[in-house]
Amino acid sequence: MNERSMSRYGGRERRRYIRIGSRISVQFRLLSLDKKRFLSDWLLGHTKDIGKGGICLTASNLGAEYAKLINDHQVKLELDLEMPLIHKSVKAFARVIWAKSDPDVANKYSAGLMFDEESQKKRDSIVFAAFLKKYLLVIVFVTGILILSFIVQLLTR
Repeated sequence: MNERSMSRYGGRERRRYIRIGSRISVQFRLLSLDKKRFLSDWLLGHTKDIGKGGICLTASNLGAEYAKLINDHQVKLELDLEMPLIHKSVKAFARVIWAKSDPDVANKYSAGLMFDEESQKKRDSIVFAAFLKKYLLVIVFVTGILILSFIVQLLTR
C-alpha cells in the first residue's frame, strides 16, 4: 500500500471522488430512515468540504438527542444548501456515513454524508457551486492576465 492510498487515520482511503474544501451554509433537518417523519426542526451548519459523493457537514449546538441519532446512523438528513454566486438553494437528501464530535470544541460535530439516489442528479450543481466559490477569483485573475497578454501581443505587432 502506498502513502496516497492511506487516509490520515491510518486506514485505506475509501473516497471515490476528490473533495473541494468549501464552506457553504446548510440548513438541515433530521428525518426517519424511511423519510416519512421529521425528527427535528431546521438546524444550521456548514460544509467543510464537498464532493460528488457527498459532503462533510459541521454543526454546533445539536443537542444530545440529535447528536446520538446522527452518531448512531439512525436518521437521514434533508439538506438545503445555500449556493453562493448562483443565488439559489439546492435541496438534497443524504445518509450518515460517519460522525464524530470535535474533542477541542464542546458541542461541535462533524458528519460525512452521502447523497441518496434521488439527490445524485443535483450533485453536479452542488459541486460546481463549491468549485466556483473556491476558485472564481483565481479564474477571473488568470483570464484577465491571458486577455491582457493577448492585447499586448496585438499592439506590439
